[in-house]
Amino acid sequence: MSVWNSIMSEPAGGALRNEPHAPHMATALSDRRNSDEQEISHVLQMLWVRKWSIMAIMLVWMALGFAYVSLKKPQFSATAVMLIERQGGSPLSGVGLALGGLPSSGYINSEIEILRSPEILHFVLADLSLTTDPEFAPNTDKYPNLTPVQYNQILIENFQKSVTVRPVSGSSIVRVEVRSESPSKAANIANTLVKIYIEKQLELKFKEAEKISGWLDQKKQELESRMQEDLTAYQEYQAKTGLIGSSILTFHNQEFLQLNAQLLDAEKQYTLAKSKLEYMREQSTRPGGLNAFQDVLTSQTIIALKASEAQRKADLASIQTRYGAKHPERVKAEAELEKIQTQILQEIRMIVGSVEGQVKTAEAAKREIELRIQGLRDDFRKNKNDKLITLQDLQMKSEASKKLYESFLNVYQSTSPHKNMQQADAKIISYAQPPVRPSHPNKRLVLALSGLIGLFLGIFIALVLDRLDDGFRHVRDVEDFTGFPLYGLIPEGKNIDGNRAIRHVLDKPASTLAESMRTLRMNLALRSYDDEDVRVITMTSTSPDEGKSTLSAWLAIVASKAGERVLLIDCDLRRPKLHKCFGLNQTKTLVEYLTDRAVLSEIISKDDASGVNVIPCKATPTHALSLLTSTKMEAMLDDLRNEYDLIILDAPAASTLSDPFILSKLSDRTLFVFEWAKTGREELGATIRKFYDIHCDTVGMVLNKIDFKKAGMDTRSSLSYAYSLDDLKKS
Repeated sequence: MSVWNSIMSEPAGGALRNEPHAPHMATALSDRRNSDEQEISHVLQMLWVRKWSIMAIMLVWMALGFAYVSLKKPQFSATAVMLIERQGGSPLSGVGLALGGLPSSGYINSEIEILRSPEILHFVLADLSLTTDPEFAPNTDKYPNLTPVQYNQILIENFQKSVTVRPVSGSSIVRVEVRSESPSKAANIANTLVKIYIEKQLELKFKEAEKISGWLDQKKQELESRMQEDLTAYQEYQAKTGLIGSSILTFHNQEFLQLNAQLLDAEKQYTLAKSKLEYMREQSTRPGGLNAFQDVLTSQTIIALKASEAQRKADLASIQTRYGAKHPERVKAEAELEKIQTQILQEIRMIVGSVEGQVKTAEAAKREIELRIQGLRDDFRKNKNDKLITLQDLQMKSEASKKLYESFLNVYQSTSPHKNMQQADAKIISYAQPPVRPSHPNKRLVLALSGLIGLFLGIFIALVLDRLDDGFRHVRDVEDFTGFPLYGLIPEGKNIDGNRAIRHVLDKPASTLAESMRTLRMNLALRSYDDEDVRVITMTSTSPDEGKSTLSAWLAIVASKAGERVLLIDCDLRRPKLHKCFGLNQTKTLVEYLTDRAVLSEIISKDDASGVNVIPCKATPTHALSLLTSTKMEAMLDDLRNEYDLIILDAPAASTLSDPFILSKLSDRTLFVFEWAKTGREELGATIRKFYDIHCDTVGMVLNKIDFKKAGMDTRSSLSYAYSLDDLKKS
């Protein structure tokens, strides 16, 4: 049976003899890549590979930052420091709440806004003749038709941008900072600003004192007139009725006042108790509302019951995980928890009942005092006539007017609206000095931020490029993606003469390339099964120019130099190369042998320098598939197995041709060569899938043309068992 027929006769769902190392490629194409990209080692390796690009981006941003600070006109900052504090209180403090003049908690913040207000800044600009200063004045070329109002508005806005007023945390100190292109101008503006602020503050205090003084005089006259009117009315009624305040009246007044004081206290107690009861009733309509009530929270009985409830809930949760709903232990635990919750509810009801009792008690006490007052009034009306009651009212009104006047007179005499008029509520702690160095732009800060932005941007771009990179840059990706083992890692051959590329491993047997080929040969031997005799190897790749033919020649040469009998067969019947690589001019090739125009001994040539036997071929694209699938090809390989230790079949690329898959069936191993960081995943995946389709499990991957400097630590560590660091540098 021919090889082609053996392939076609295999069942579509047949199992492989040996499962690949990783799951089927169809499930590995995306999942493993996504999971690997999340690993820290993968990210660090990727950053190491692209470190020069990241550094270049960072340097570009630092250069931009340097250009910015170089072109930006320097500005200087001068700072004056003030202490803002009410000296002796407000002129209103003697009157107290009568005018509501107590300072607010935001007093300092209010003064800061006053410092930056357009009115104060306008005075500074006028005082220093800065209204036409180019640094602050509007650009008339940009705004040619400005009205005076618009001009002043833009002028103040520009000036405000250069003034910063900040409070010092935890104190009454305020820092007034002014930024300008001139050091002396910045200091002069800051000092003038704080001076004008203090002057305007004194003016405002003087006007305030004048207003308060007039109000106090007017109020004094009103209270004095009211006191005289009430006293005159009392005296005139006394003279008219002939009555005077008796001891009975005095005693009655004292008892009446005492009862009124008791009534006020009783009403207070009643109101508090009633408010508490209404609050509890409102909370009782909400789930768990009474639990936040103060009497409930402080009740020792409820605290103890709550602790027991928490313990029972924990026990019940543990029992529920072990027993069903009707188990005796669970029923018992639920009953105990319900009992404790019932006790808590009863205790809360007792507290509510206690508050209801307090309300009733307070209400009864209030009602009793009201009855006593009413009885006192009735008794007084029974024993005294209405004239005496009128006299009592006039006397009390006169005494109240007198006390109010005397109290206000004390305030009037102790309050001097002008005593603090000459002392401002703020004082200057230190004046601003012309700065020596510019404060803006901050060169170190700008360069540091530029470098940091460049670093993060470089890392971001590196991550994006890594996601867009379709090639293989990391060793572990190969086996994870393809599901086949990785047999060899071949470094990139640098400074190799193209005409003598095949001879490189002969010219430099101690080079990294030669050592990597010896490692590949060793892996072929070590990874064979006990019942296998790995002699015939097919070399293929995804696409042409991935180094497949060169690796075939190198592998043959290092094996031959190791004392093995090696035969290299050029099986690329479409684009043969090996005859050129070894400089062969033989007319008898593999094609002549398979078409019965030559015998085997006529087509085999020996390379004297390496000792490798070579069977060349010539291009016959129309008959390539039929020749490779012939029984004579299979018989030839069976005969050659007994004569050679290693037979290498240099097959064409496998992406579009069936030749490599035919040859893989004739081989003990198929080495699939692909290029580092260049061969695309989709292209490689589509080709590898064909080996799965024909149930070929003898494929081994070879990663070729690895740039160690760009590959980073992962590939370097993977090769460390075979190569020293010095070898890697030499390559």
